[in-house]
Amino acid sequence: MEIPGYEIKRLIGQGGMATVYLAEQRSLGREVVLKILDTSTGISPETVERFLNEGRIIASLNHPHLITIYDIGQAGDQIFISMESEASMVVRGVERA
Repeated sequence: MEIPGYEIKRLIGQGGMATVYLAEQRSLGREVVLKILDTSTGISPETVERFLNEGRIIASLNHPHLITIYDIGQAGDQIFISMESEASMVVRGVERA
């Protein structure tokens, strides 16, 4: 799997609709989390829109205890959300409860 501009480092977890990876955003050299929608079983346009809206809604919020969304998009059949990693949250002073 490849998302242009990102180097996937390792799997973090997998749920019913998406898989989450630790990655590096090459252009900025920063660690990010990539949440990639599982499209292997065929998904509806509504599911894709709901997934992308999740990223848009979180990106519109600003609170120290919420992750920062860096990007949302589609690369081929891969639909993704790029977000702040836990390590960068610790750097800015937010520790996991």
